[in-house]
Amino acid sequence: MTVKHTLGTLALGCLLSSCVATPGAVDLRADSRLMGGPEAAAQFNAPEEWFVASKTADRIELRAPDNFSSLTASIIPVLADASRCPELALQAARSIGSKDAECTSVQSDVFDFARTVPGTPPGPADRKVFGRAICRNGALAVLTCSVGVERFETMGAECRKALESLSIQTVGAAPAQPAPQQPAPEMQQAAPEVPQQPAPEMQQPAPEQQPAPELQPAPEQQPAPEQQPAPEAQQPVPEAQQ
Repeated sequence: MTVKHTLGTLALGCLLSSCVATPGAVDLRADSRLMGGPEAAAQFNAPEEWFVASKTADRIELRAPDNFSSLTASIIPVLADASRCPELALQAARSIGSKDAECTSVQSDVFDFARTVPGTPPGPADRKVFGRAICRNGALAVLTCSVGVERFETMGAECRKALESLSIQTVGAAPAQPAPQQPAPEMQQAAPEVPQQPAPEMQQPAPEQQPAPELQPAPEQQPAPEQQPAPEAQQPVPEAQQ
């Protein structure tokens, strides 16, 4: 056995192992807990003998044994209010089924769609495209089947069973919202502002002082009267008579 033959055998084995049939339940996840939403899972039963063509955490594509029919399922988180789910499911059904698709309401938040896609040339290559859109539990899941018209009775029936088993479950609750913190009470209530009256003037302006009356000049002192010479004490004694 040559090296080339050995490598070819290994490559064929890897290819077959990646495309093995995967009957049973398929689980897809949409986790929006980092954005405040829940973690949801879309689950359905895959048709037997169909194999996985590609798969990620939130999307899967299956191929039928005829290698023509296919099934695609996906899930995305929905952070909008739950009351908008019917509207979102209907929009998804119309966008995938196109304007000429027939949309049927199964439940308020579940819509089926179907249309025929012409092939090239039209006729045996035509395909039937049908599916279901569900919006609930914080997620929107869509499952779409594409089956050739000539195999619609067999492949279409298998795809219809998978479609009817589609459901959305909540597997991780949304993170709890922290309770709003009340502002800490102020240590003291601020005293009500009292309108301040203008401070009264400390003193009324003193009345203007009257000028002090001018001092009257003191009356001139009259000169003291001249003293009269004291009279002589005595008159000279007359001489005694002889």
